[in-house]
Amino acid sequence: MGDYRREFEYWHKEGDPLVRDEVAWFAIQMEKQLRANEHKGGWESEKFVWLFDQLNRNSIALAEARTPEEKVKRAANVANFAMMISDIARKELT
Repeated sequence: MGDYRREFEYWHKEGDPLVRDEVAWFAIQMEKQLRANEHKGGWESEKFVWLFDQLNRNSIALAEARTPEEKVKRAANVANFAMMISDIARKELT
């Protein structure tokens, strides 16, 4: 999982909520989309170029979204592809 705890301890202030409500809510939306697409397999072996292309495609779909529900879904997809890219890059750091 990596040692994000050192960063957390550095940035977290006593008395602050662990995670902002908006971030927690959005993380749940991201997880919903990940689970809805779990049948496609993981991202660990995907190439950066493919993930970045998917991020761009989902960004376009987000720009074209009409309803609030569709905007949330598409925004979560964009964030998930950004997370996947970050996850792979994080593993390359160690």
